[in-house]
Amino acid sequence: MALKQKIREELHKIIEQVEDEKILQAVHTILEKEVKETVGFDLTEEQKTELDKRIERHKKGESKSYTWEEAKQKIRSGL
Repeated sequence: MALKQKIREELHKIIEQVEDEKILQAVHTILEKEVKETVGFDLTEEQKTELDKRIERHKKGESKSYTWEEAKQKIRSGL
């Protein structure tokens, strides 16, 4: 098992046992800040739903996908 996965699992177990709301809020704030800095933005629920639908269509082979090179070429050519 990868170290990152092991740490995540251990955190889940620890957090489930924490009763102090202030500690939970502190951990939440730290992790939320990290995610926002990594991702850089928040999506609305509507945007998340739309992305989930598109992912499912892609997994089912119902949508077209492109390599990064194909995408750059399409963008440069004005689609």
